[in-house]
Amino acid sequence: MAALRLLAISLPCALAEYTHLQFVGFPMQTGYNAFTSDGGLFYQDGSHSGQYAGLADPSTDVTKRIELMSDALRNAAASSAIDNRPTTLKIFAGTEFFFRGAVGAYNMSHPNGRAAVEGLASSLAELIKGDEWSDWLGFFGTTIGFQQSTTSTPYPVDSNGLTRRGLVDTYNFAMIRRGGPGGEQHVHFKKYISSIDFLDATPGFEGTVTYPVMNVTTPSTPAKSMSHTRKQYPILGGAARRSLEKVAGDAVDGRFEIANVSFCLDICLDHSMGVCASLLDAEKAAGTGPGLVSVHAIVSAGSSIQPKHVRVPAGGSAILADGLGSGAQQSVELTGSPMVEHVHRATAEEAPASVGEPGVDEVARAGGFEPNLVLNDDYVGYVRKTAVDVLGVNWRKRVDEVFGVQRYGAPKPPSPTPSKDGGSAADEAYTLAHEVKPQAYVFEATPIVKV
Repeated sequence: MAALRLLAISLPCALAEYTHLQFVGFPMQTGYNAFTSDGGLFYQDGSHSGQYAGLADPSTDVTKRIELMSDALRNAAASSAIDNRPTTLKIFAGTEFFFRGAVGAYNMSHPNGRAAVEGLASSLAELIKGDEWSDWLGFFGTTIGFQQSTTSTPYPVDSNGLTRRGLVDTYNFAMIRRGGPGGEQHVHFKKYISSIDFLDATPGFEGTVTYPVMNVTTPSTPAKSMSHTRKQYPILGGAARRSLEKVAGDAVDGRFEIANVSFCLDICLDHSMGVCASLLDAEKAAGTGPGLVSVHAIVSAGSSIQPKHVRVPAGGSAILADGLGSGAQQSVELTGSPMVEHVHRATAEEAPASVGEPGVDEVARAGGFEPNLVLNDDYVGYVRKTAVDVLGVNWRKRVDEVFGVQRYGAPKPPSPTPSKDGGSAADEAYTLAHEVKPQAYVFEATPIVKV
């Protein structure tokens, strides 16, 4: 990426309590055990069912993932690249699906699964509660939970006399924490489901998709195509919602403020669908807000920065932590050379979570522009970053225990096996041998523009 070359920026308002921000991204490759070749994503079998990495016991799985997140945060914070001035707000972000478990989501209908997720919320708050973290803010990736569906009717016995699996509702949410004693904490729920979010799907009712036992495909319950429907996560409710908010904080949507700095958070496909943008445009139209935020944050697994859906003023920042190829990025909106003038149509590799999604195409058509217009690599407003080794020499064993997917960043096989539905064992062996070591990236500090 080109180094940041800030043009003269006229700050429209007074600066916030913090005068600068510094983004620290930890783009751990998340998802399932696919690997990359010239044909795109390859799976272990031809049914595209794949597998999730992770540990069967949810509390143990959560603990192992927290240890990785903790090491990334602490080692990045110890880097000489960190701006330790008390006027600089450090913003740490992980990726979508960082916490998901061995079946793709934690069972919040079961006491063990619910306890694991609630324990995760408490552990993240504990992680940055000390005074030394007072100038830090964490977007700790996303967590995937599910519970037995109460709104969808299970499918009946099929023609072979076999009963379909019971349906479950899934939830994808980000936990947000301000560091220091008594720091604010919030949870943010993703709205839209991408076709690559899960391995196997059965459509439910009322515009949502409910997922059965996600790691298994059998002849009586074949994988369902999701590429031609718009899919939304259900609204988490009941005891699970009350328990989660008790330890994770109130839910936020659209604009929210922490440390007197305004933010909006999009989770992956929500960014391509313009969720933040729509909410901010609505507040501006209603006269209840400026329609802009100081920082537009994107936590994803398969997304890139899409300037048409970024809402920041000149000098404001879009920050991205992506777990499926785009890595960690920060771009600053430049006076006279806005991001929206430096875009191109995304390839499937640049935005795998949104290219081909019908909802994204509909939103773009309604707005009068092409879908999936992502920021050019040579945009001069990209902020310079420093890579930091955060997981040490034993990283491979630790990562593969609960992720096993760093191969997304590996080189492609020199002569990949041509295949429509999956790659060969030799292709996978090649990518496994070239797994990429996860690193954190510390960006240069940039001014905060308050709106």
